[in-house]
Amino acid sequence: TARSALQKLPKDLAYRQFIEARIAEENSDLDSAKTLYSSVVESADKEFAFSSARHLSLLLILGKKWDEATKMLEKAASLAQAEGFLEKDSIEFWSRYVKHRGKLPRSGEPYRYRSVYYWLEEGRKFTKPSEPDLVFPDRLILRRFCPQNSKLLSKELRDRLLALQSYGLYDLIADEVKFALPRSQDEEQMFNRISELSAYGASADAFRDLLSSSLMESAFHRRCMLNAIKALYPVPFMEAFSDAATESGLEVALLLAIARTESAFNPRAWSAKNAMGLMQILPSTAELEGIKASTAAQRNLLLSNPNTSAQLGAAHLKKLITQYEGKWHYAIAAYNAGSTVTNRWKQRFPDAPEELWVELISYKETRDYVKKVMAAYWIYSDLVL
Repeated sequence: TARSALQKLPKDLAYRQFIEARIAEENSDLDSAKTLYSSVVESADKEFAFSSARHLSLLLILGKKWDEATKMLEKAASLAQAEGFLEKDSIEFWSRYVKHRGKLPRSGEPYRYRSVYYWLEEGRKFTKPSEPDLVFPDRLILRRFCPQNSKLLSKELRDRLLALQSYGLYDLIADEVKFALPRSQDEEQMFNRISELSAYGASADAFRDLLSSSLMESAFHRRCMLNAIKALYPVPFMEAFSDAATESGLEVALLLAIARTESAFNPRAWSAKNAMGLMQILPSTAELEGIKASTAAQRNLLLSNPNTSAQLGAAHLKKLITQYEGKWHYAIAAYNAGSTVTNRWKQRFPDAPEELWVELISYKETRDYVKKVMAAYWIYSDLVL
């Protein structure tokens, strides 16, 4: 077994200590977990040092050990050079949180973080997702002046794009813009290409371009928000999402946020786990929601239909929100990872504040997923409704 294989490794090996710490944390043996994480942080092996420092910091915050948490967060920051921007933002956010003993003041600096989640998290909470705890009129910097470079495209092409836009031919618009402004590794050129795609209505294509590089997405957050917002948060298939929201009683902004994170609004998206469509519905979930098809091909066709996918996703999400008594952070985690593992995480940290509970999710994929969905929801709730 995995446990017996682990026992054969040297006791002072950082890898063994890290895995044992994770197991202890999963089993709610937090004292043992903290001891093991501390050993890894102090070891010469740096491969698991950042993750250990991060986990230990969060456990110390959970216990309100502010001074110890401050020191461990400083250690995590010194080890974070090779980590992604979400992890770096996490350390900065929780460092400010600890400094103010859990009462985080709004920084007023939207570009402090490369991830919009942590900036919005300073003013919004999970307990009442629709209501900001603080009111600040320029929340998304939408009034920031964003000059358009009209010389990028010829007048003839711009006139043609406007004509195509009037007929709703966004796939042809995407082809025209992509031919005129080829994909490039240059940030400025890609920014211009994505801005033009958004300007003429091909927002889903612009968003998929953004997904090609996490650095490009973070660059858009740092730059002109007015141009970037349409590319980062498109609203395709609005009728399908509006109908699903009305039927389920959920907010359309939440359904858009789920679809954006699940499939990048690609109705033909098909995952390795056999999830399909805009809302990435599993065949088993479709059956539970009453979808019956005589063949797999017919079922796949149904799940690729935007209206069907939006309805099924909304119905499934509504059940999860009801199951978790309106706690969005549990429901969104369960939409991604399933109820079984979410229930285990819920039982492990029953009293953790919502934003801290999200950071303590064991699976990085699910942890990042919840952050992406909530950030998108907060923005869509401002922009769409």
